[in-house]
Amino acid sequence: MAEVQMFMNPGAQPVSSSRNLTLHRFSTRDKRTSITYANESIVVETTDYLNWTWFRSFVEAAVSARQDIAPVDGIERIGLRYIDEIRVPNTGGSVDWREWVAPSLLPPKYQDLQALQQQAVVQYKSGEPEDTLTLRYGAVNGPPAVVVGPNLVRANAPGVGPYFLLDTDSAWTLAPGAPVPVLSLSFVTETANRLHAPAEGLFEALITARSRTEVFESE
Repeated sequence: MAEVQMFMNPGAQPVSSSRNLTLHRFSTRDKRTSITYANESIVVETTDYLNWTWFRSFVEAAVSARQDIAPVDGIERIGLRYIDEIRVPNTGGSVDWREWVAPSLLPPKYQDLQALQQQAVVQYKSGEPEDTLTLRYGAVNGPPAVVVGPNLVRANAPGVGPYFLLDTDSAWTLAPGAPVPVLSLSFVTETANRLHAPAEGLFEALITARSRTEVFESE
């Protein structure tokens, strides 16, 4: 992978610089879970999420392996991102999302107008000064938000169609000027557990009982 940066100065010639970034990717045999090591990041991804304890074990293994082989001194951000596509079986056309998600997520109604697409974003601040939770949501009629690829496979990927998107990003980010904490397994685990709690709670609050039993528990 190559990264290119350009610095612009009005009235002068642009100056560019480039550097090579080395990526090391390891995946399960079914290619549905992977760990990617870059110069400045560790990324753990899965398209076959079982539960938090299961996924956290991959995160802990990724951090432990990196620190055993090529230790990193500090850490500046930890983020958990969940992309959920609520797909209603046998829709046959338009979907009444009131049966599947919380009313607070739905667009306002006006006369006989029908909402075809909806996109919204809200960012929450928690009690921890460096923690945020960002939710992107909306009714979509189009290709899936999670696409397949040669290195991370999504089994039985759906085609173009209607679904309701819940895209949650719960993150800790080092405050400007704050000392950089040491990258340790205990710090990553503790922070990840703290970030997971509001992400899970918000998700559970946004789906209905029908969505939970007919969409997610049936998967």
